[in-house]
Amino acid sequence: MRRASRQLPSDVLVVTMLPREELAGFRQELDLPFTCLSDPDASVYARYGLERAETRRLYHPAVVLAYVRLLISGRRMLPPTEQDVQRLGGDFVIGPAGDIRFAHRSRHPADRPPVERLIRALKRCAGP
Repeated sequence: MRRASRQLPSDVLVVTMLPREELAGFRQELDLPFTCLSDPDASVYARYGLERAETRRLYHPAVVLAYVRLLISGRRMLPPTEQDVQRLGGDFVIGPAGDIRFAHRSRHPADRPPVERLIRALKRCAGP
């Protein structure tokens, strides 16, 4: 993750519903080289149109497969938190003027765009 982050032409912010006091552990657990911001009431999530999933979407086959792969690889799942597990995430690239240049709103918890697609969007946003 850190090596890939060096090729990014822009700052990356991670917004999570974790309480502020849990951010350092979250960054360390995932080895994130990015600034992490706390949004425990999900107000930023809501402003960006990120929805809550119905229970059936939480058990989408891609989600189950992701957990199986995690367990097979020997990695452990993050401990449960009090955050809203039904709140879906998203990935956004915001231009210098504050306009949304790329938006991916997840349809289920495992629905994320490929990292390469995000890097291309960041590079287009940064310009030549």
